[in-house]
This record gives sequence, structure tokens and C-alpha cells, in this order.
Amino acid sequence: CAGENGTLLMAYVDGEQWTVVETGIHDDLMDICLVQPDQAWVFGKKGTILHSPDGGESWEDQWTDTSLHLNSVCFLDQLNGWAAGWKDDNEGVFLHTTNGGSEWVNLSTTGLPSASVIHMINNDNGWAVMGAGDVYKTTNGGEEWTFQFPNPALSTRITDIIFRGPDKGWAVGRNAAGAPVNPSVIMHTSDGGETWDYQSGNSWYGFNGVYFTDEDHGCAVGNIGTVTCTPSGGEPWVVLAGNFERPSVHDIFFADGMNGWAAGSSQYPNASMLMRTTDGGWNWEELP
Repeated sequence: CAGENGTLLMAYVDGEQWTVVETGIHDDLMDICLVQPDQAWVFGKKGTILHSPDGGESWEDQWTDTSLHLNSVCFLDQLNGWAAGWKDDNEGVFLHTTNGGSEWVNLSTTGLPSASVIHMINNDNGWAVMGAGDVYKTTNGGEEWTFQFPNPALSTRITDIIFRGPDKGWAVGRNAAGAPVNPSVIMHTSDGGETWDYQSGNSWYGFNGVYFTDEDHGCAVGNIGTVTCTPSGGEPWVVLAGNFERPSVHDIFFADGMNGWAAGSSQYPNASMLMRTTDGGWNWEELP
């Protein structure tokens, strides 16, 4: 887990015990990616990119450009990766590496809004969330991006997106305050993002993160400790957790079909929270 002021938590073996790792960084860390047990990258504000070749035991700088702020990272393997964020002028920025981060290329993306999420499924095709929550698609490795949705009239703001294959994907978020519809948003596409349909998340609170382990099994997390999961690609979604002592669950990740973790805020101000599932998301326990 990556967090404020250079905070990094690493879990070993079973995910029950978490250790604070010293990174030497004091700026906020925004995202982390592991492609194998020993290869990890962490991204953050002021152009921070850290790489660990030994599962988090040590970290090395790969890039520092204080005019860039990186929100999201996606690696396909040990060599090919992307990072997304924004510049000091709030313009979007996308970085790409083909050699495991030894070199990062700043892709030409002039005129795009700031990026909060990037999700690539191969070296050509991927999606990003930009601006106030709009979804864009690339078909040439991030060099060009095309707006897909939502329609601005819907007041929908997407916060996370995931695809399982080139066709099936899900996007979650929230509708603007005062919108005449359910505040929570789960969208689904079966044609690579050409068209999107609403799915009912059965929650009155917005969603912050989504993860699918395959085309059928997935979970979304959101405010007020909300966790909702589906065994069938989103029809239906079943609310499994909701607790007013948990103001917000920010993100979710699964290591396999059974073992997953969710991170967010506890009932105490500025305190972190970790939850764990060992049965595919149907039951969760809060870790100490």
C-alpha cells in the first residue's frame, strides 16, 4: 500500500502482517505495482518513481521530475509499463517504459486533462480516467487518446476502471450531488468501450475502486465502508459490507480468485484501514 508522506506498507507471505518500509521519500506515494514477487514499482508526486528488485527490501530512484505528479501505474510484465498523472499546469502526462523503468519516455499528450487512472491490457490497447472522471481509450500504446464516455449531461464521474480482455470492462464512480439518480455508478461494456450500460451496485454511496479476477468475479468499494461483489459479471451486484465507522474504502486488489485486500480510512481522522478477504470477497475482516 502506498500513502502520504512517503508511507509504504508491505505484506509478506499471507498478507496478515504489514510492515512499514523506509523509502527515503517524503512526498505522497500514489500507486504501487508488483509484476512478480520480487519486482515492484511505486509512483507518486513530484515525479517519484521507485523500483524494488527484491520484493521491497530496497528501493532505487528511476525518475525524478518535480514538475510531474504521477497517480497511477500499470505494468504488463517486467519490461513494459505506463504511468499517468499531471503536470504543474494540470495538463495530463503519460510515461512509458519498455525496459523495466531504466528509461521512461514522456509520451506526447498535449492538451489532455490530468489523468488519475491508467489500465493497459496489452502494448497497444488501454483506458485512462482523466479530468473530472472521463474515460479515454488508446489503441497505440498511449500516444493518442480518444474520449469514450460519459456524456457530460449525465454528471457522472468515473474513479476507477478495469478490463478483462479486449471487450469486457467495468467503470465505477459516482453521480454529482443533486443528480436525479442513484449516486453510485457501475458501468459495463462488452464491446471494448464503444457502448456502456449501467449496472446497479445496490448502494447509495459512490464507488472509489473496482477489481475483477476474471470476466465474472469482481468487487467494488466505496464510501461508508461499502463493499459490493458479483459472481456473474455484474448481474447482480451484492452489497457485502457497509459500516458508518468506516468513512471510505479507497482501493481494492486481489492476488488470485480468493485472496484480496481493500484499503481506506478508519473511524478515526487521518487513520488508515486495511481489510482482507480469503473467500473471493464474500467475507472481510479488518486487519489490526
